[in-house]
Amino acid sequence: MYIEDQVAFLKSISKEVLKLVKLRLFIHDYGWFIKQRLEDAGLGMIIDKDRRPYNQVLNESRLSISTYNGTTFLETLAGNFPTLIFWNPKYWEIRPVAKPFYDELQKAGVLHYNSKSATQKLNEIYDDPLTWWQQPEIQTAKDVFCQEFALTSQNSMEEWKIELQSLVI
Repeated sequence: MYIEDQVAFLKSISKEVLKLVKLRLFIHDYGWFIKQRLEDAGLGMIIDKDRRPYNQVLNESRLSISTYNGTTFLETLAGNFPTLIFWNPKYWEIRPVAKPFYDELQKAGVLHYNSKSATQKLNEIYDDPLTWWQQPEIQTAKDVFCQEFALTSQNSMEEWKIELQSLVI
């Protein structure tokens, strides 16, 4: 069902937006034949076959779309990079204690639980995602989420040292 959700999402975005999409597949396929299934769905032209480092590709992009609950969107949120998150909650559970933080991302229009909602938002913002991203409601939801799940710091080495020392004593 995951692949079908992705195909439905990609096929429902406008043709103008689809021309701009580059789909980066996970390095391991695990026998899902994702590339072949996307090609069979007529979406082979958007698959990014260039294996340049992710940060390099991201620097040439104006929006990141994450389709599963993993590290990628944590990195883009922490980097304050315009990000849409789209996944089916049947496949990606969220702990009850974390739910309020995800709810705020959803309320801000960053997180979407169905392809229709994600498509509408993408078609709405694709022309200038940075202006959308800089809205105070989005920045607040992102900042609160990152404070809890993707904390960054200028003094991270010192903070790690203090934390590790506290565990030894």
